[in-house]
Amino acid sequence: MVIRGTDGNALPAAQVAAPLVYANLFGITSENLAGLGAQGAFFIDQLGRLPISGSLKKGRFSPDVKLKWEIAHNRMIYASWSRGYKSGGFDFRANNRSVFPTLADSFQFKDESATNYEIGGKFSFGRKFEINVAAYHTVYKDLQVAIYDGILGYNVGNAAKARVQGVEVDGRWAVTDRLTLSGSAAFTDFKFTDYPNGQCYFGQAPTTDLNGDGILDHCSYNGQSNQLVSKLEGTLAADYHYPIIPGYALDVTADMSFKSKYNASPLFDPHAIQGAYQLVNLRLALSPDSERWQIAVLGKNIFDQRPLTYAGALPLASGTFGSDALTGLFLQGRQISIQGRINF
Repeated sequence: MVIRGTDGNALPAAQVAAPLVYANLFGITSENLAGLGAQGAFFIDQLGRLPISGSLKKGRFSPDVKLKWEIAHNRMIYASWSRGYKSGGFDFRANNRSVFPTLADSFQFKDESATNYEIGGKFSFGRKFEINVAAYHTVYKDLQVAIYDGILGYNVGNAAKARVQGVEVDGRWAVTDRLTLSGSAAFTDFKFTDYPNGQCYFGQAPTTDLNGDGILDHCSYNGQSNQLVSKLEGTLAADYHYPIIPGYALDVTADMSFKSKYNASPLFDPHAIQGAYQLVNLRLALSPDSERWQIAVLGKNIFDQRPLTYAGALPLASGTFGSDALTGLFLQGRQISIQGRINF
């Protein structure tokens, strides 16, 4: 990256030192630093040297093995093993070398691999009831993550290893010809098993000497769950078809979703922990038996819950100004809408 003037040309003499300001305040390296003497050399050593380039060409074999056994009509159990990959690449947005030894190391990130083991079953009992259950264990290597550089931006890198395992269940029950119940539940146990190069949240004492200089400068995320991962979550829904007058019916659908607590911050800031919450949606639809048309009233998040869905360190707040500040996103509150449909 080359810092230029507003006209696209080289910086004028009065602004030639601007790259030093960008480097000092914002942690942004640039090719301009090479021509700025000892001060430029100092920031190149701290932030990384430009320009850089790279190439990547790699092939992968992704096996997927499944064993199925139909123990009875509409009742089946299975086991599977698979391995997949997420391609590596280049991070053109990185402002500096972040936690990496050089800017070239920061520029390129490796393939992510996942090895998954799963067992489960799918069971139907007549036309009234069905249930599916699965248990899985997945091991990630070189998991691709966004690593905060502590000042302004994020670098895409690899977090070494992680393990996720859990159990999932879902089912449906036709209670009567008019009423159907359905639901799902999931238990998820996610752990980083080797992630020493995490960025510390504001005020956290570093635990890792990443570059071996005897100074603790990063925080290990070993044993942490991932951002936004709840241990428990589930849904419950009911659909009721009610004939109100001859030739017309009212369809009522209500559903509730549940999530246990999670941390919404990629830095695992304790201020960003979202407690358990429930969301309820409702839909009332009127239509003739011919289903030629339908008009419906929808209520989404009818109890107006506003859970935190993301929290990140405010750029420049901690690294430049030494203040604790987070920026967050919250789920949209109650929404009421009317929906109409005509079938031709």
